[in-house]
Amino acid sequence: MAGRWPLHNLLLLLTGLAVLFSCCAPRLTKKELEMQYGRHAPAIVKYGAVDRLKSGQTWEVFLAAQDPDGDMKEVIFELYQTGKGWYPAHWRRLKGEERRSFAGYFFLNTPAFWSTELFAQKLTLKCRVRDTCGHDSNLITLPLEFIGREVPQPVPKGFSEREIRSLGPIMIDIIPEDNGEEKVKILP
Repeated sequence: MAGRWPLHNLLLLLTGLAVLFSCCAPRLTKKELEMQYGRHAPAIVKYGAVDRLKSGQTWEVFLAAQDPDGDMKEVIFELYQTGKGWYPAHWRRLKGEERRSFAGYFFLNTPAFWSTELFAQKLTLKCRVRDTCGHDSNLITLPLEFIGREVPQPVPKGFSEREIRSLGPIMIDIIPEDNGEEKVKILP
């Protein structure tokens, strides 16, 4: 049947048109967004984490944030590693009641190394909360250094029993600094 389009071609055309028109749709200005969602920036009201860990331990980063407008959109995590630089940021979307306030801990899995590849390496985690209008909260900075023994991670002061809950992972993979030395490979 020469004049008929297969269904998948029609779907591709419709998808392409939808993308084209959504890109051309008018965007609200910051002033219009503030009229709709509010002018208040979110605030990180308390936070805490240990500053030393053994490689392989899961780092618990406690955060509590709130926004009187109830329009918090995402938590942004950025990680800097001495000798390596900045990792790509991790953005964690907030949903439901978390958009007004949340409290608990995010966790970062650290790699377990048998050698001293991570010893004395320093990490810096920066975190902020952004709302729908683009307002950012206060920026917090947490240092982390790897040491040779396991470290207990007590709940930071000011967090109540009901605020000790997991808010999810920080999806950043830590890679040990390559100091140019040839590594010994263990064969299976």
